[in-house]
Amino acid sequence: MFAVPSRIEGLALDLDSQKLYYTDRVNYLIGVMSTDGSDHRVLVEISGSRPRAIVVDSVNGYAYTMTMFNESYLLPVGTQMSSADAS
Repeated sequence: MFAVPSRIEGLALDLDSQKLYYTDRVNYLIGVMSTDGSDHRVLVEISGSRPRAIVVDSVNGYAYTMTMFNESYLLPVGTQMSSADAS
């Protein structure tokens, strides 16, 4: 799935949806999978930024992430996104 080895730094568990969200600062992405490891996909790629921390707000349907350059992103969870959709 990845061109280079991953470096997972942030993890967030959404107990309501049984999804595990993670940040991969080497591949510049945020991924999500079911807690059993199935349904693994890239939620968003953030070119040039290295996402590190992530928190999921399942009540409002968002994930909040910070990069090592102190950039922040608000992401709707449960949808496929491109880097242009991150704000």
